[in-house]
Amino acid sequence: MTVDHRLRYLIDIPKVLAGRLPRPDRPGEIALDQHGAVILHVHVGGTLTMEAIRSDGPPSPAGARKLRERVVGIVVTRSSVKPVTDLDKFPMILVSAAFMRDLGPGYIAFDGGGCDAEAGHHAG
Repeated sequence: MTVDHRLRYLIDIPKVLAGRLPRPDRPGEIALDQHGAVILHVHVGGTLTMEAIRSDGPPSPAGARKLRERVVGIVVTRSSVKPVTDLDKFPMILVSAAFMRDLGPGYIAFDGGGCDAEAGHHAG
């Protein structure tokens, strides 16, 4: 996330294929790129269960936070069409500013986040 919060809203805007982007003030909303939706077997209205591992120390299950987020959008990004880096080959999960604020600074990684996610679904 850029310091001035322009990324994904004014710069490198993803194209929404289904649903919408997460609202900045809603911490429980996420969007996934088209590859992530297929790999993790989720759709708009579904949920994604994952764990956030602290980045301010050695990785440890003791510092993990369990998350269950509602998928509000499926998007395509420039890097998900033609991957340029190895990180571009992994599913992209877009979150809101409120999500990052609620998670806190101990979970912010330098160039991306990794997750061991288990997809969950619900009707609606």
